[in-house]
Amino acid sequence: MPIIDVSKNYPQKEIHLQSIADIEYVPLETTRTVLLDRDSRLSYLSDKYIVVWQRGQGDVFVFNRNGKIETHLNRKGRGDMEYNQMLSVIFDEKNEEIFVFDTPQTSRILVYSLTGEYKRTMKYDASSRMAAYNFDNETMLFYDESGLEQNRYKEKQCY
Repeated sequence: MPIIDVSKNYPQKEIHLQSIADIEYVPLETTRTVLLDRDSRLSYLSDKYIVVWQRGQGDVFVFNRNGKIETHLNRKGRGDMEYNQMLSVIFDEKNEEIFVFDTPQTSRILVYSLTGEYKRTMKYDASSRMAAYNFDNETMLFYDESGLEQNRYKEKQCY
């Protein structure tokens, strides 16, 4: 086990990311309808797709790895096939599905195809602070984050 003497002064070493990892810059396409701002969040990255979403505007952008737009989805609204406000976006590449987590008041996950067509709605328990991850091609993992600050050793409830 390595031991570090925190009372000792060590020489500062500068490490450049390019020295230890491959870096690839992909300029994302910008058009009149595809404008990313500081509210943009990266949701998914693979050898095939880059998925970015914007909470306030309700936009989901799917780019190919060359940075060209494949899909621009915005189904923000009050209808049955629309979301009020996005809390999170998960992309399932194998099934080419976009999962949009709506507000806790609706407790809905709206599922859209890669082309932006509505597919189905699922319900989730919004009574606590939930986090969700695309675990594999068949499983989405949910866990309850509430109460973790009060008791770090509390067992997490999985759904």
